[in-house]
Amino acid sequence: MDRAAPGLRGDLIAGLTVWAVLVPEALAYAAIAGVSPVVGLYAAPGALILYAALGSSRHRVTGPMAATAALSAATVGELAKANTDAFTQLTIALALCVGAAAVLAGLLRLGFLAAFISEPVLKGFVVGLALTIIVGQVPKLLGVESGDGDFFEKLVDVLRNLGSTVALTLVVGGGTLVLVLDAVHRRHRRGDARAARRRSRTAPRPPADRARDVGLVRDVLRTADDDPSLRHVYPTVQAAVAAASGRR
Repeated sequence: MDRAAPGLRGDLIAGLTVWAVLVPEALAYAAIAGVSPVVGLYAAPGALILYAALGSSRHRVTGPMAATAALSAATVGELAKANTDAFTQLTIALALCVGAAAVLAGLLRLGFLAAFISEPVLKGFVVGLALTIIVGQVPKLLGVESGDGDFFEKLVDVLRNLGSTVALTLVVGGGTLVLVLDAVHRRHRRGDARAARRRSRTAPRPPADRARDVGLVRDVLRTADDDPSLRHVYPTVQAAVAAASGRR
């Protein structure tokens, strides 16, 4: 039992960490996908269990993603209205079809096809995806009804409903957003400070400091010549002086 305790403790911490990250992610991404938040909780454990059984990496993160949620909403939104039973059923069917296609692609080793997608295309996809997610979440931040359609139609609906903004919802949502962005900024600043300290430790010493060290060692050598008790350190110190003089 004592031998298993460290491993059990690590597994418990890892499980709590995944739970703390995955639950809010699943709720948020389900909302982006246009389905009930509880659907995200139903879908999240499946990816973890399957990857634990079939995956090959200990560090890969599996679960819902903003990109897949937004693409799913855009695809199903052409066929059904959001937050309806038909929308949910089509979303489930789409997820199963995409999963089957991904398994087939993996078996056929088709991952190399991603190398043919150019960087500008990927950047355009990321930017467009970010804008789509933003325009879909702004109505929740303002407390107004969310419209249907493509990006521009949703944007027009947001601008049209600005007069119906709920002040309390905006204050709570805006304040939370500011706190999150401030926490991210502080984290990046701490990371930059740690990186700067690491660079300062590994940076080469200035020539003036090295010259001062060489002079100090030479003084020690002269003292060793005068004091017989220090003769045994003479070869070591002399080698250090030669090495320091060569780096100068």
